[in-house]
Amino acid sequence: MEMVIERNRAAQIPYDPGIGSNDSIIKEIQRDWPAYNMTATGYEADIFVKAADNSTLVGEVWPGVTVYPDFTNDNIQDWWTHWIRFYRESVGVDVDALWIDMNEPSNFVKGSVKGCNQNNLNYPVYRPHLDGVEEKGELFVKTLCMDSQQTLGRHYDVHSLYAHTMAVRTYRSLESLFPGQRPWTMTRSSFVGTGHYATKWQGDNQAQWSNMHYSIISLMEFGLFGFPMNGADICGFWLEPSYEMCVRWHQLGAFYPFARNHNGKGDDPVVFKHQDPASFGQDFVNLVRPVLMTRYKFLPYLYTQLYRAHAEGETVFKPLFFEFASDTRTLSIDKQFMLGPAFLISPVLEDNVRMVKAYFPNGRWFDYINGEEINSVGQNVDLITPLNKFNLHIRGGYIVPWQTPNVTTEDSRINDLGLLVALGPDNTASGEMFWDDGISKVNETNYNLIKFDIIKAGELTIRTFVKSTTNIGGQLHFKTIEIYGLSRLPQNFAVNGHPLPSSNIKVYNNVSINLPSF
Repeated sequence: MEMVIERNRAAQIPYDPGIGSNDSIIKEIQRDWPAYNMTATGYEADIFVKAADNSTLVGEVWPGVTVYPDFTNDNIQDWWTHWIRFYRESVGVDVDALWIDMNEPSNFVKGSVKGCNQNNLNYPVYRPHLDGVEEKGELFVKTLCMDSQQTLGRHYDVHSLYAHTMAVRTYRSLESLFPGQRPWTMTRSSFVGTGHYATKWQGDNQAQWSNMHYSIISLMEFGLFGFPMNGADICGFWLEPSYEMCVRWHQLGAFYPFARNHNGKGDDPVVFKHQDPASFGQDFVNLVRPVLMTRYKFLPYLYTQLYRAHAEGETVFKPLFFEFASDTRTLSIDKQFMLGPAFLISPVLEDNVRMVKAYFPNGRWFDYINGEEINSVGQNVDLITPLNKFNLHIRGGYIVPWQTPNVTTEDSRINDLGLLVALGPDNTASGEMFWDDGISKVNETNYNLIKFDIIKAGELTIRTFVKSTTNIGGQLHFKTIEIYGLSRLPQNFAVNGHPLPSSNIKVYNNVSINLPSF
């Protein structure tokens, strides 16, 4: 963990709700950290979920026998904060954020180690299909007895609030531990409003081609549910991906708002192979590096979209019809998506496929890789997509900020910035960039909001719409402007009235302008 932090990386670790109550394990922990008594202090504060007979409900998760905090109990906040602080300061795991997992809540036994009572809460008259046991109607499969008790009511009534209340308590604990900073919590389970307190990922998916498609649908849906920062495990959590599947999943997952290659260990005797890029060899790394570095390059754009989600409730990972509401052909599209208003991604989602039939709404679109234009009237286009290519198109009429990428966001933000200009049908374009220190809670005075406009053909203006009154760190030096869609090369270029020499201008399918400092 220390090595991770020393390399300018934020550290986030899993923090499950099930609290181990096995005496032998607790004594083993206390040999290294004598002050550890999390279970005992929880009993003293009376903050654990209770069984129907008012005894503490005992289940089983990773530590063996466990008890479950009742996050609807107001007395839990100080206790929860104390033990997060203990973990950081006494154990020395200096985490920056918490990943709260297994919080449905999950249970490896049915209901409790004692089982559950025979009643209409545990065995309701309406019997949903639950993991193949629908004939018994057990509503407590893989979770707690429905007649167990929490402060706000029976678990039957508040089950769906368990993860939500855990997210709220964790958010407030991190607020206490990091004053003035915005907490980052990531949750597996959620409820209405949880997105105010936590980001999310899509849980334990599988290394199957179908799951790549499902991830697009899930992320679009959860964008509507208030989770703009969301993602699925790249290459799948369960099972082993093929070489080609994992390449294609990186080409998709690089454009998830939350992008992470994450897999399970498997269950003995089946142990899954590693699936990080390096584990597949150098050729694999060479195939996925371009798309991963493209993600890092456009982090200023993605960060700006997340700001808009925070400030105005915008969606980030969105269906095409959100941007093209009058185009009814976009209503059924769920194998392409928009990232913000400017990026259209058309991934390969099947094995051994080298061509994608992609729909382009009316307008100008530019292939990010080579600048080639598609001037669409609302039509399908066959995109040749060999294994080393990904389909990212820039929408005409938009100006997208970018930054020379590095291996961490902290290192990237000290690099030069640039703009990618994709001209619209009338040769105009606009865009914006949100910029702050990356960690503080946003207020009215601690960020910059910069607007870019080409209102008159040939003239780009950059103006600071909101200017920070505090030192937010990092430089704001726009070094390069790339222009897609020029019908002809202008005779001259000038910046703030200063002519640019021709050596600063490069012409491919697009025009690249290197800007000096004035």
